[in-house]
Amino acid sequence: EAVNYLKNSNFTILGCEIAEGAKSVVSHPFNGNTAFLFGNEGSGMNEKALKACDAFIYIPQYGHGTASLNVSVAASIILHHFAVWAKYAVTGREGFKFVVDESKKVLEPHKNFNPTPRDLSRQKRLKAWQERMEEEGVRDTKSAPQQPEQRKL
Repeated sequence: EAVNYLKNSNFTILGCEIAEGAKSVVSHPFNGNTAFLFGNEGSGMNEKALKACDAFIYIPQYGHGTASLNVSVAASIILHHFAVWAKYAVTGREGFKFVVDESKKVLEPHKNFNPTPRDLSRQKRLKAWQERMEEEGVRDTKSAPQQPEQRKL
């Protein structure tokens, strides 16, 4: 169901696997909306997952001692490369910490993002919620009533 949704929404599904024709993540082989599929750390991706992918990427290994990476490590590396390619804003630093700009969370999609109808609907609901909070004089939205996406259905 998720694969059909992504393909119908014009997402490219990239499998993270050392497969025939796989491209190095270092070359940033991305194009528009992209979903990533990661396999099992020991056995990789199963046949069904492999068939769901439009293309494959891999993480080059250096040295003589690494045969594979933990899937969370691999995901971090690949998502970092995607963020660089997508031109996400670099997070500022203050002292020994990164400064999180609360006003930009989820509100600014990456520059290569093509919103789906569902995304546009979510943005509309979020904007309406923010306007309602502003009208009610709520400045600290962490203590405000829940945003539409946070409500349990």
